[in-house]
Amino acid sequence: MKILLATAVLFFFNVVAYGQVSISGKVVDGKNKPLEYATIIVKKDSVVMANAFTDSVGNYTVQNIHTGSYNMSCSFINDKIEFLLDVHKDTTVNIQINTNKQLEQVTVAGKKPLIERKVDRLVFNIENSVTALGGDALDALQKIPSIRVNNDNRAPLKNHFLHFS
Repeated sequence: MKILLATAVLFFFNVVAYGQVSISGKVVDGKNKPLEYATIIVKKDSVVMANAFTDSVGNYTVQNIHTGSYNMSCSFINDKIEFLLDVHKDTTVNIQINTNKQLEQVTVAGKKPLIERKVDRLVFNIENSVTALGGDALDALQKIPSIRVNNDNRAPLKNHFLHFS
């Protein structure tokens, strides 16, 4: 009985494993430098059969692919290459993607938050407040949270220094 069971298991394993191959290789750029985190996609009739990412040295492996014809694509950032591949045994496919594009200009924009909590103080950045536009310093002080202006006298302040960030 044990022999019959062992034979059945081995037969089942051979049927399942039959026709399964792997595709491996390396992805490099135009200067033969390895591309890390490039995406490899293997499709058959627009159905994704397998995918993989390259490692730190540009190597990838796609396993458990059945023999046959596939559409294979490799993409890295905005560059992509596609081709047809007939697989009948374990196959090595090395891919070169020309990544000659360089950024012409980079603009980093940001602004301070309206209220910043520091260790010893609370900072209200008046330049980011829409309600403080077009007014004077007293209007700006009235708009700050937790500040109460007692005197609505618009006379000029004497011997007082105000600092707004």
